[in-house]
Amino acid sequence: MSRKGTAGALLLASAISLSCDGAPPEVTADNFRRLTFEQSGGIAALHSVLSIEGSGRAEYRLAVGGSSRVQSKQLSPETFLELLSVLNRNQALTLAGSYRQSGADLFEETFRLVTDEGTAEVRNQGERAPRRYLNVRDFLTELTARVFSGS
Repeated sequence: MSRKGTAGALLLASAISLSCDGAPPEVTADNFRRLTFEQSGGIAALHSVLSIEGSGRAEYRLAVGGSSRVQSKQLSPETFLELLSVLNRNQALTLAGSYRQSGADLFEETFRLVTDEGTAEVRNQGERAPRRYLNVRDFLTELTARVFSGS
């Protein structure tokens, strides 16, 4: 059976496939298809969506109150490799779940990563998600500020 066939047979309930040796598949420039990170909530009724395509094209949509804007940029090769490194260091393809924490002004977040190897999705509110997810979230927040500030 091929590696992909074997991985497909080991599909987890969260739609994440594992390689033959049980290690999570890596996210590479070749298998990366799309990442979306969405946040909404807070006193200002913020809604933001960061989308990154396999080509490295990034789009950031931000709506606050009644105003909105959309920005698009091409990530540098170095920034795209940095993203892949953070995703792999935190085993992003194994992230799955829904985590809720009650409280005022907490943001609702949805993280979705699609690769040829599988899909990972996390829905989060607050700080109860696994540290690996919080690491990815913090990096994506910093990446958004770095890439889209001043545009």
